[in-house]
Amino acid sequence: MIFLAGMTELFSYALERGWRGMDDPLPGFDDDKALLFSGGSLTVALESLMASPVTAEVKFKARRPVGIDAASLLGSPSGALAMHRVVWLVSDKARLVFANTIIPIEGADAALLDELEARTQEPIGAVLGKKNITLVKENIETGVVMCQEAALDLSLDEKTAFVARRYLLSGRVGARTLLKAVVTEIFSPALIKVKAPVNKAILI
Repeated sequence: MIFLAGMTELFSYALERGWRGMDDPLPGFDDDKALLFSGGSLTVALESLMASPVTAEVKFKARRPVGIDAASLLGSPSGALAMHRVVWLVSDKARLVFANTIIPIEGADAALLDELEARTQEPIGAVLGKKNITLVKENIETGVVMCQEAALDLSLDEKTAFVARRYLLSGRVGARTLLKAVVTEIFSPALIKVKAPVNKAILI
């Protein structure tokens, strides 16, 4: 599997056909649109759905350069330093969402970044919510992927197809933006199942 520049060894995937925007959503997922295109905190949505607290199981976190693809989405220079964080969002011991977040250091609030790195067991959305920081999601795209790491963690066949989404995330207080990030989330089939066969994939 080919690593996308800016991703980590624990977060690579093969993408079927390409990402699809809100004007061309994945077919057959009408019942899941509320979750796939939710504009608020995914943590809050999952806690409501599961009726149980959601925590973060950290697989990887480090400060390293932003890759070409993530830089293009963020409008940041390739190679700029960023905080990379790969986690499972977990509820009642069930792994629900495999998430990769890339936050450029330049322009971000330093104290907030330090707090995010210190509070590793909490989802980013939960940390921001407790600080009354507004989450803004833009350019939400959905797709179908194969991710070996997610499949192994869920004890599934490595060719299992997953529903995924990616988007730009901003944390804002009033007119001030405290951080910008690109987020990619892969949903466990226990949460959202792929409803059609995976066709020819693009390796990412």
